[in-house]
Amino acid sequence: MRRATLGLVLLLGVAASVMAAENRAQAPARLVVTINPEGRVSVVSKGELPATAPRGVPFAIEVEIVNQGFITGQLEAGLAGNAPAGASLGMDRIPLKGTPRESRTLLVTLGRAGTADLTIVFRIRHGIPDFGGLDRIHMLFRGV
Repeated sequence: MRRATLGLVLLLGVAASVMAAENRAQAPARLVVTINPEGRVSVVSKGELPATAPRGVPFAIEVEIVNQGFITGQLEAGLAGNAPAGASLGMDRIPLKGTPRESRTLLVTLGRAGTADLTIVFRIRHGIPDFGGLDRIHMLFRGV
């Protein structure tokens, strides 16, 4: 009886581990933008971002906004540095509501095939500029 119980416990443990790994693999890619009480912006990625993307077709990345400063300005996203030709971003231009958590969708379009190194910068319109580079994230995609 003990062996059967131990075997069942081990089997359930393995099944739970596999299900957790599948859930992590299916978790949507997202960027988490945090706005601190001073209005400074920082961004990190959570989950797996797509490695390849069809050129000329926008793909969506979920943006989760943690608004610690209850800011009601417009969150903007832009490309920094030498952006690849034809690469573009699009995001809702709706001002933030000032709630602790909101979400937006960032649409990324790659203009040509090949590797695209994108640096995306987030900021609050007319807000305090960042001085540490925390407001930007570097992402590497391959356009197909």
